[in-house]
Amino acid sequence: MDDPLKKAKEKAAASYNAAADHFDDEPLNFWNLIGKRTVTNLKLQVGAKVLDVGCGTGASALPAAQAVGKNGRVVGVDLAARLLDRARTKAQAANLENVEFRLADMTALNYPDASFDAVVSVFSVFFVPDMEGLVRELWRMVRPGGKLAVTTWGPRIFEPAYSRWLTAVGKERSDLANAFNPWDRITDVVSVTRDGSAGKGRQCRLAQRKRRRSRRNERYLRYWDETILNPT
Repeated sequence: MDDPLKKAKEKAAASYNAAADHFDDEPLNFWNLIGKRTVTNLKLQVGAKVLDVGCGTGASALPAAQAVGKNGRVVGVDLAARLLDRARTKAQAANLENVEFRLADMTALNYPDASFDAVVSVFSVFFVPDMEGLVRELWRMVRPGGKLAVTTWGPRIFEPAYSRWLTAVGKERSDLANAFNPWDRITDVVSVTRDGSAGKGRQCRLAQRKRRRSRRNERYLRYWDETILNPT
């Protein structure tokens, strides 16, 4: 029997592999900008162990490796092998020996409970239909006192350019012009955590940072929300 989710993952991996050569081009610099900001807001401790799911070419994994120092450890996982190759090249160029990149499915990592001081998901949680289930699984791998950071697109992403682009796509391929994006239902803290921390017997301190205004050199930060979860 065909597995539609497996096919969707294979399609996503193929798409990102095809785009790998241009993934770090200047027009896509928001990956690095937001990845670095997510890590900065985590305030990682030296020596910490970090997991980055959907790590791409290392936009958040590499800054995390720098933050935790040589006694820390960062593991980045992604489905796109060519993106991981680029991440390894960048790590080598930066002389970072405390980061490892693995080809793996973030929904089936099977790490033991409380394996990491911090788990990071930057623009990856909405790739799975059961986003709440994925948040629960990521939470499971965070040690008591650790942090889970989920960064996702916020409302009005890249407007007005996004609506104009969607209209242009619709004229060519109406089947590709969806009125609903998967991240539309997780653009605030309550949505991300509604089921993500339920049933775990842990109280959470939530911090949400919404970038509504931008400096000229941080224009991409206007439309993203970040949720950092701290078990207390």
